[in-house]
Amino acid sequence: MKIATGEVDLNKVETGIPLLPPGDYEVKVVKMEVERNKANDGDLLNFKLVLVDPARSRDGEMLNPGFPIFGRASLKVTEKYDPIKRHLVPLMDCFLGTRPQDFETDDFIGKEGRIRVSVRNDEQYGESNEIKGYIAKK
Repeated sequence: MKIATGEVDLNKVETGIPLLPPGDYEVKVVKMEVERNKANDGDLLNFKLVLVDPARSRDGEMLNPGFPIFGRASLKVTEKYDPIKRHLVPLMDCFLGTRPQDFETDDFIGKEGRIRVSVRNDEQYGESNEIKGYIAKK
């Protein structure tokens, strides 16, 4: 069966994931899990957030609620990096509004919060959105 694309120049069609412009966005946690890192010497916290409200992409495309934003945080403590201070406490303040001593990743599922997003440029992968901060609940 033949599929007609009309007058569209397929060489000019962008197929990448739309980028959010830098800013603050209301999001909901839909997935959060702990996995081993590639070196197998520590853990990573991987999570998927989705937009709560519609937003425009950097190119003006309408992005509906549910548009995904992915994040990850190393949980490996080093001399220069403390994951509790750098990621876990800000995540708790943003999504839970409290700092429980012990928690499960499932405690975050369905919770809403506000994040700060930027655009980073990676030599290998190009431009992508990056979570730069978690805005604490008041």
